[in-house]
Parts: sequence; structure tokens; C-alpha cells
Amino acid sequence: MKVSIDKNIVMISLNKHEEIIDSITTISKKLKLKSGIVINISGELNRIKLFHYNSNENDKKIMEIDGKLTITSASGYIAIFGKEVEPTILMNVADENGNVVGGYVSEAIVENSVEIFILVPAKTIFEKRFDVKSERLKLEMKSYELEF
Repeated sequence: MKVSIDKNIVMISLNKHEEIIDSITTISKKLKLKSGIVINISGELNRIKLFHYNSNENDKKIMEIDGKLTITSASGYIAIFGKEVEPTILMNVADENGNVVGGYVSEAIVENSVEIFILVPAKTIFEKRFDVKSERLKLEMKSYELEF
């Protein structure tokens, strides 16, 4: 894993067998990020676990795919949930036949290389909280002093 920083942009370059969610979490903790906007992820995977929520039934469906996969689009955010940093990534991937699937990422293993670009908003914190009234997780945005 290699990390490059230019002002408020963080680029993470991953190598074969590294995992995307763990890598974003590790770097976020190391840099003490309180928020981030994942603006792009590109590269190839050899395994992905995606999930979907059925909010009406409070059900989580998981899909696991193995094989050579190309990331066709991905975005998300980094937020604080409780006391921990938690990335939320939505991704579409295509197999070698051009079939595309997507969803929330719970695991994504790099095939050759992957680049992740994160925009770190100045003086802003994203925080996930459980809303008792709606019985759902909600994302809130607050101000803070940036510490690099």
C-alpha cells in the first residue's frame, strides 16, 4: 500500500491481495480523518462481497463473486460511527463477459492494482448515528478544526 497526499486529496494505491475497506479504514485512522468523500476507485479485483438492504424487511442480502472483475464505478464516504472510522463504499464491477453487478461493499480483494481517491473536506465531520424514531442509521454533517 502506498499513500500520497496533496492538500486535501488522499490517494491510496493498493497491490495484489490487499483489501479495500480495511485499507481505507487503516489509512483513515493513521491520518486521523474524521470524514472523507471517496470520489473514485479504479482497478481490478479478484473477489468482492456486496450487500443490499431491503429496508421494508430490515433484511441484508449478500452476494459473493470470485474471478477477474473490473471496477466500473465506485464512490462513497468515510464517517465516524460511535468511536470508530467507517467507510461506506458503493461499487459496480464487471466480469470478463461484461456482466455488471453492484451494491454496498463489505469486502473487495485486489487482483493487480487499485487506486482510491479521497477528498477530505476542510472543517467537516461526517457522523453516522442510529435514529430511534426511524430505526435507521442516518448521516450527519458537523464542523470541526482540520488537523493534518
